[in-house]
Amino acid sequence: MWSSIDYWSWMPSMHISYYHKFSGDTLINLTEYSKAWEATDEFYTNWILKGNIR
Repeated sequence: MWSSIDYWSWMPSMHISYYHKFSGDTLINLTEYSKAWEATDEFYTNWILKGNIR
């Protein structure tokens, strides 16, 4: 898992942290991919599927 942040210099109090992880597998056209997930809460409770990676 890793994280990144969006920060706007013209609005210092505004920023969003993103947490990313790969978890689980899926088959697309008989090719196996890992699922790419993203959360924006610091407690990692609401993961959203963002795509797949090979």
